[in-house]
Amino acid sequence: ATTVSTTTTTITATDGTTMTAILNSSDPHGDDPLSRMIAPPPNETLLERDKRLRLEAEAKRISDAIDEQLRVEAQKRRKSQEVKLLLLGQSGSGKSTLQKQ
Repeated sequence: ATTVSTTTTTITATDGTTMTAILNSSDPHGDDPLSRMIAPPPNETLLERDKRLRLEAEAKRISDAIDEQLRVEAQKRRKSQEVKLLLLGQSGSGKSTLQKQ
């Protein structure tokens, strides 16, 4: 007979939601808690798998759209930054000439 030990890991998010993973001693993810938490349940049906994959794809699409929007906004900010320069110097040192250029 093969003995399999089971470990339960629970993670609580800052908003109070919790996620629980039940791990067997023969867990292929080893000691990596993130891999264990995002791994599909071992008894997942095909319908549940399809639903999970669709939700993950939609979440990735939304995340990529947000990343692109942030990149575009940052690029616009860099291009449109106004630079103010205070020119100090004695009279006749070329302050007005530099300003006109």
